Amino acid sequence: MLRLWALVMGLVVAAPALADQRVALVIGNDAYSSVPVLQKAAADARTMAASLSKLGFDVDSGVNISRTETNRKLQDFLNRIEPGDVALFYFAGHGVEVAGANYLLPIDIPEATPGNEEFLKSEAISLNAVLDGLRDRKARVNILVIDACRDNPFAIKTGRSVGGTRGLALVVPPQGTFIMYSAGAGEAALDRLSDADPEANSVFTRTLAPLLAQGGLSLPELARETRRRVHDLAASAGRSQTPAYYDEVLGDFSFGPGFGLDAAAPSPQPAPVRPVDPGLQPEPKLARLPEPAPAEIARPRAPRENCSRSGNATFCVSSALASAHGSSYGAQNLLDGNDNTAWVEGSGGQGAGDFVVIEFDAPRSVRGVVIQNGYAKNADIFGKNSRVKDVELNFSTGASLQATLTDQTGEQRVNLNRPVKAKWVQLIIRSVYPGWKYSDTALNELRVDAE
Repeated sequence: MLRLWALVMGLVVAAPALADQRVALVIGNDAYSSVPVLQKAAADARTMAASLSKLGFDVDSGVNISRTETNRKLQDFLNRIEPGDVALFYFAGHGVEVAGANYLLPIDIPEATPGNEEFLKSEAISLNAVLDGLRDRKARVNILVIDACRDNPFAIKTGRSVGGTRGLALVVPPQGTFIMYSAGAGEAALDRLSDADPEANSVFTRTLAPLLAQGGLSLPELARETRRRVHDLAASAGRSQTPAYYDEVLGDFSFGPGFGLDAAAPSPQPAPVRPVDPGLQPEPKLARLPEPAPAEIARPRAPRENCSRSGNATFCVSSALASAHGSSYGAQNLLDGNDNTAWVEGSGGQGAGDFVVIEFDAPRSVRGVVIQNGYAKNADIFGKNSRVKDVELNFSTGASLQATLTDQTGEQRVNLNRPVKAKWVQLIIRSVYPGWKYSDTALNELRVDAE
């Protein structure tokens, strides 16, 4: 079974409220009528509903519900949210990406055929619409937890897949947003470790739920620990699954008592308050972090950086392998459109932490990046050198996201759900697919889709 989990957490930064309400809507769909049925989505929803209730959420839930029922529950959910509340929406079931937007599928979604994309979109639930509805309610914290299949519905149906090409659109989170996927781009998430796996929940949920219950972990800590445990659990059964996360949250946030920004630190006891005349009592206001400075963040630099110019942009790499046997391995190889060349990092290890920065002459509207992995000269050289696996994309605006590349030649796209106007884009190598002969990590081509 193939599964995608996404954890999308949108936060409006605020000081702790005295009596904020926690409201949640949890939906899990297994019993699809026209696309493959699922096994663990309903059970995962029940587990998450129970976990959220213990964390103080007023939970409404629906299992195996239609489009009409889903829309009704969504409206009821939005109506319950007041400014300053904490709102959480959870969905487990099928989901698809169509034309760069993500859609959640109710159980009565019709079978999709080529050419019916617009009809499918009208019958599905737009994830962007859900996020917009939450944002309009001005909750103090908006959280979306999305478990959806990363497959296109316009191909042969196999297992949990509704199609052949995996992929919900990657999301560049706005400031105060945290996004987590249970598997990286192009990687299948697991319902179970094997057919004999007795667990009621998916590999990701059985890991995430106990960590949520701890309450004190910040979002990055929660994501990293979940990522590590899921990876190790899958590897124990000879499988592969590595969650990815996207972080644009300023400060620390956790689910525990007294949660909120910097909630993990002990809160000082308030001083005694003398009675105040009600007519003189100031109206409560949300405390917000300062707005970002208008100036762009200075681009990252490295002592050994190597740069090359292309059109209206400069490509700089943090290190480059020394030239040998008439071949060079610097930044210029990322721009030449030649499979016989590649940038090869020269840091002496496998390249984790090495980076590429593309700096524009003026801010550009970035829609995504296109990457050709490894040293693609031929299959033998591709396998000998290490290839990039997990990457982090940072933007001059302060936005950041992570993605996982597939271990194959050819173009791979990391598409953003909406453009980001940035002066520079940085790609950091976080992990690699090890080469069987050399530890050096190679990248064949890199370009930015921008206007």
